[in-house]
Amino acid sequence: MSDYRVRIYIASCLKERLSPIAIQNTGDEVGFQLAAFQLALCFRLGFGLVPNDEQVQGMLNRSGRPIQYLDMEIVSISRGKFRKWNEYYRELFEKGFGEGIDAGEHYHESNLLDEAEVWLQKDVTNLGQILQDSAPIVRTVKTSLSSVFEFQGRWTETERLRLQVMKTNLRVLDVEHPSTLTSMANLAKTYSN
Repeated sequence: MSDYRVRIYIASCLKERLSPIAIQNTGDEVGFQLAAFQLALCFRLGFGLVPNDEQVQGMLNRSGRPIQYLDMEIVSISRGKFRKWNEYYRELFEKGFGEGIDAGEHYHESNLLDEAEVWLQKDVTNLGQILQDSAPIVRTVKTSLSSVFEFQGRWTETERLRLQVMKTNLRVLDVEHPSTLTSMANLAKTYSN
């Protein structure tokens, strides 16, 4: 989820799922309501979309769920409660598909550093306003943005974000947790430059 393009794609798929043609073709009312709720969440978090409270309410109305359900979902996300997602990720990782990539390197090689910076800055701001800094997705997006800054040679911004991520990881995870150790290594790499 650290690639902004994945978040944009997810939001566009949800929008497509709610198109009149898709609804008419499937007739799946439960799937429609679930997609509307998920899109409300995307609009609330700024997940692949520009945050929009009007759209949040409209999607909640279409989903048949009250705002309290959305608030509960946000609390779960901020606490890192992605049970199914974690199971899928673990399975992919064990099969060798979960190896992390360096976002900055990827965007640099794809000539997307400037575009990635804009989207990741928005994501850090939007997600950070709704979720706590300790939320896994906020830490992941900050790590990706710090990598973009590194490839742009912006060492002060790189250090600032990597220090934030490391301190947050130390606070919410064990000192020996792989994410904490990775954040320490990233910060050390920044100091070596």
